[in-house]
Amino acid sequence: MFKLLLIKNDASRTYDITPITESITWDSNLSMMSAMEFQVIWVDMERFFPKNPCDLGDVVMLMEDDEEVYRGIIVTEGRSGRAAIKYTVYDYAWYLGKSKSVYQFNKIAASDAISKILKDFGMLIGKVPSMNTPIDEIYLEKSPAEIIEDILQKHER
Repeated sequence: MFKLLLIKNDASRTYDITPITESITWDSNLSMMSAMEFQVIWVDMERFFPKNPCDLGDVVMLMEDDEEVYRGIIVTEGRSGRAAIKYTVYDYAWYLGKSKSVYQFNKIAASDAISKILKDFGMLIGKVPSMNTPIDEIYLEKSPAEIIEDILQKHER
């Protein structure tokens, strides 16, 4: 059974928003960034129905039988009249495409270069597969996602 949890941006409260959620869809293919969308039932009779606690910047966790399946940040909110409120959530890799950085790698293994970038951005990583391709490159004002993509392309060549 799936459950949707919301953690407020300031970490002050956690809500189980499953009862007010109308639908959930998420991108489960292995890409640099994944997205999830969910809809919260909207009613104008709050005294009979729980208040919607969702705000932009809040963290959403999708759980299946007490195991975390997905975690991301609410980035967009869409309202259309009295229809359900649609939220778009991106996982933390979304930030890798939004920031610009400068990196210089002097003939280090591709896997070490990727691990350094992910660590610098506070990304939790399990294990990066061993890629011994030497990376000897200066990246100026590139997003971490662009740098990682370039490193992977160099390794594949």
